[in-house]
Amino acid sequence: MRPDMDDRTILAWQTPDDRPAVSVLFGRRFAITNNGACVEAEPFILQKDFEYYPEAQLGPRTGYIRPSLLKRDVDLYAYRERTDLVIQGSARNPRRLRDLRVDLTVRGAAVRFAQALHVTGDRWIERGPGGLRLSEPDPFDEMPLRYDKAYGGTDEMALAADPDVDENRMIYDTVGEDEDREISEYSYPRNPAGKGYVIDPESAPGTPWPNLELSDESLRLSQIAAPRDAWGARPYPAGFDWFPHAWFPRSAFFGDMPPTADGQVPRAEQKLGILPADLRKRSLFTRPKLPFAQGAHPRLWQHRLLGDELIQVLAIGPSGGPLELTLPKLAPQVDLRLPGQRPVRLPTELDLVLITADDRRVTLLWRATHRLEPYALGPDWEAKTSYTIGWRSQ
Repeated sequence: MRPDMDDRTILAWQTPDDRPAVSVLFGRRFAITNNGACVEAEPFILQKDFEYYPEAQLGPRTGYIRPSLLKRDVDLYAYRERTDLVIQGSARNPRRLRDLRVDLTVRGAAVRFAQALHVTGDRWIERGPGGLRLSEPDPFDEMPLRYDKAYGGTDEMALAADPDVDENRMIYDTVGEDEDREISEYSYPRNPAGKGYVIDPESAPGTPWPNLELSDESLRLSQIAAPRDAWGARPYPAGFDWFPHAWFPRSAFFGDMPPTADGQVPRAEQKLGILPADLRKRSLFTRPKLPFAQGAHPRLWQHRLLGDELIQVLAIGPSGGPLELTLPKLAPQVDLRLPGQRPVRLPTELDLVLITADDRRVTLLWRATHRLEPYALGPDWEAKTSYTIGWRSQ
């Protein structure tokens, strides 16, 4: 594929310090060979629409419709502060073990980090002679690494018992099914599509346990139920897939944060540096906006990848083997010519690494940004702007 066949776009935007800027977005798509190399594949197509997984998600208790899952975020963000790393696939378990680990490791010249998922078969909370207990996990052949398998969901029993049924029906009739399923007060704000979230202790028996858990943040049966305003201390949903826009913390940049017991931003988001501690004191206009563009799991957009990294994910390759790849060592440059201005050469940053394990593909999205002086863009600037992309190895 020739570089001039890349799908690309140029976007005008305003920086946080109110300076005009333009960003050029472009990408390439690669196939992952058996030895982990990346070779040119089909042409890159800029993603301009949100895409969701097609299957309907029904709650396990009362038929409450769980939110749809984001399969592909758009590429049309003018700026990402860090690189989104998104990995889609299933944990494969040919030996039909009851549980296994899926370890992600990323190693490069400037970046080194890891994340591990604990994967189990289906199990439920049961009543036992001494109180609540977990059933033994069912064997499984493969487990999708999606958020409907992770911690979260809606306490459907508590929702059904809500005395404000008339108010709930009014909301449903006003916004419709698609929106209503996103806004229940009995849903886990970080993942309303998951399983295991309990508010009323009476809801616990029969509740399905999450199949995916972060290895360092497991759900405890002794702490299964908690009040609605204690959601901030609950375990983070586990996964490597896209994090939808209506879920916390992405929703906090442009909307209200669900109430918390102490009125503060949860410690998890503060520790990750996603949200400031004084977020609730800020108006929507003064809140940070750029992190909204980060669509990866909050733990997987904490670094700026350079394109030289070795990425390994255990148990999601064929027959349960690892998927391993080394990102192409590319350092593209953009030569930009705006009307009435001198041409400039812009370095680029890698904004997205999207790995789809089943078809062994990796999509890379780069961005070049040029900050301008006020009023630098005149009428018809886009039609009068030209740019070229030069490719070179690091």
